[in-house]
Amino acid sequence: MEFSMVIKKSEESQMRRHHATSLLTLVLAAAFLFSAVLAGPAFCDKNRPHEKLTFPELREFTVPEVQQAQLANGMKLYYLQDSDLPLVNARMIIRTGGFLDPADKVGLAGIAGSVMRTGGTAAHPGDQLDDLLEGIAAQVETGIGDESGFARLNCLTDNFDQVLEIFADVIRNPAFPQDKIDLTMIEARSGISRRNDDPSGILSREFSRAIYGPDSVYARNMEYEHLANITREDLVAFHATWFHPENCILAIWGDIDAEAITAQVERAFEGWEAGAPQF
Repeated sequence: MEFSMVIKKSEESQMRRHHATSLLTLVLAAAFLFSAVLAGPAFCDKNRPHEKLTFPELREFTVPEVQQAQLANGMKLYYLQDSDLPLVNARMIIRTGGFLDPADKVGLAGIAGSVMRTGGTAAHPGDQLDDLLEGIAAQVETGIGDESGFARLNCLTDNFDQVLEIFADVIRNPAFPQDKIDLTMIEARSGISRRNDDPSGILSREFSRAIYGPDSVYARNMEYEHLANITREDLVAFHATWFHPENCILAIWGDIDAEAITAQVERAFEGWEAGAPQF
């Protein structure tokens, strides 16, 4: 009983100190505001040092002019010469995407985009291509998202002709070897098994279902049964349907010859004929 009385008195003492501190804070704040009002403009001037700062004029900036060309096969080309560094970059956007997957084969587009690069081509098998590009400090990558596909390259100027030829070959002639398809399938199944480890992933999936509806192509999720339905023939058919020059836009920038780049691209993609429009 005596112990409880001690605790109660201690709590009452703490509450009195808290009220006293709060009252003191209010008094000091009121005094500060009152002094600011009395000081008037002089007080305000002292607390606006930023108004006395001066800055040099900004350097004039000219937006670079991007040039464009239409290739004979229907592909659009945008290019910009920038020779500050001996590097060349390119990115292609392809009019395709996961929204085109059949309902029973969700994930088909993504797997096709991955195996296009990992599997390489008949002329440049995937593993050999990895070694070749690594030896010249170059990159060629492909992928397909929900609403578009992409391919990109990065290389030194001296290797541009060689890497551009590889880039075009990967886009046009993917081999889709079964061993690389199997490896990508294993990775996809692993992703499915671990996707609930991250609460933000669950939130994103459920939010898409709530916004678009469970039957929307933007709310679908790849499942084990979808992967079981996907075959190599499906990947080949998907590529043949959507990868045509008139479905592609290519941008190239860096240490290029602006007067020669169109002819270079024409040579690299020579023989790639337009396909039947799909949209």
